[in-house]
Amino acid sequence: MGMTSHEDRFARLLRWYPKQWRTRHGDVALSTMLDAADGEGRDTPTAAESWAAAAHGLGMRLDLRLARWCSWGALLISAALSVVLIGFLSQTYDALGQDIAAWAIPVSMATAAPTLLTVAIVSLLRHVGAMTAPHALGALVAGLTAIAFAALEGAAFSIGFDAADAGVPAGWFGDNWLTFLAGGIVFAAAAVAVPLYALMSSGRLHPALAVGLSFVCGLLIAPLLAGFTATPYACAFGAVALLLACLVTQRRGRRAKARQA
Repeated sequence: MGMTSHEDRFARLLRWYPKQWRTRHGDVALSTMLDAADGEGRDTPTAAESWAAAAHGLGMRLDLRLARWCSWGALLISAALSVVLIGFLSQTYDALGQDIAAWAIPVSMATAAPTLLTVAIVSLLRHVGAMTAPHALGALVAGLTAIAFAALEGAAFSIGFDAADAGVPAGWFGDNWLTFLAGGIVFAAAAVAVPLYALMSSGRLHPALAVGLSFVCGLLIAPLLAGFTATPYACAFGAVALLLACLVTQRRGRRAKARQA
């Protein structure tokens, strides 16, 4: 028997979740939402239910498989950029042109591999239970925003440097590279603070104190992470470390399932 239009409105919320989760828990989740709606006399999901489904469903897609694929992607991109820097830098400048290559190469180093590494780290932490799905999604959004600011900072600094070298005004964009840098640090600190808050709040710390301490720690750690991902060589090292962590996590999961069986 097919679903009624009333039921279909709630069932559509489950599309945010990965297929494996829907297979295991979809019927129970749908039944729970329908019972709550019937008890309140409504036939559509509330805004809170829609937001919760989106945040939790997207967060559940951050799993070990995604962490592994993103780590491989970061490793390959880092290797390619390393080859360019070591052996083909002058040829790349000739092919792209001085004006484009001057900002394209720094922006590529600041965004490509770090983006995949960010997704991999958040996915792995979510998979092992260090963060809830909504918290993982929030950390990912903050981390990707930080990378976007880093890209803007790299491009602005390059433009400003070239303008200063030529003795011409850099313009608003080139003059505000420090603003982009500050924005990147703040959002990177927020991304780091999310898993730290999850760790601190599990103890006896007051929530407000846990938020403050986690953000302060994030401000201290964020510049270190930015420095670590500044070169493709460091990103390649980080990708290898994440691949090893994924392998260890996968083996532990298999052993746990074997013991339960």
